Amino acid sequence: MTLSLFNRRLPLRTLAFVLGVAFALTGCSRERDALPAEPPTPRRVAVEKYADVLMQVHGDLLLARDLPQQTLADPQAGFLVKFTVDRPAWLTQQLRFEGDTVTRDQNLVVTEAWQRLFCTKELQQVLRQQRLMTVAGQIVDRKGGVHSVALCTASTAAKSINDRDRIK
Repeated sequence: MTLSLFNRRLPLRTLAFVLGVAFALTGCSRERDALPAEPPTPRRVAVEKYADVLMQVHGDLLLARDLPQQTLADPQAGFLVKFTVDRPAWLTQQLRFEGDTVTRDQNLVVTEAWQRLFCTKELQQVLRQQRLMTVAGQIVDRKGGVHSVALCTASTAAKSINDRDRIK
């Protein structure tokens, strides 16, 4: 069997070889996850320091965090940091049925509270200083289930309301 590539007829075996080489050279393989992590950049270090401060200030709520993962490529980089929480009041719930507005509204309150707790003026300062486009903070449970995501940009309005006391 032959296929046409760039107006040339190539045997299927040759095409498979070319694609295999292309994937190997670009890092698109299963072994990619086994490669060592990239060295820390000043941007990653700045986000990591902010996450450490958040862990210290809210240690009663935040049990652990993962290393920041870069989600957007340079020059407009973005990062994601996952925080483990086990307080039921801070974990969103599955909707019990279609149109379950009560649970949806409760989940919205939790997510908005997380947004205000995560996206502070200090994080906005990090975003501006490091010229980052976004930093997202994700609440996960002990099993890794995602519950809330806060997305912070340099222009996101941070509020000074402390929702930790409203959500127990």
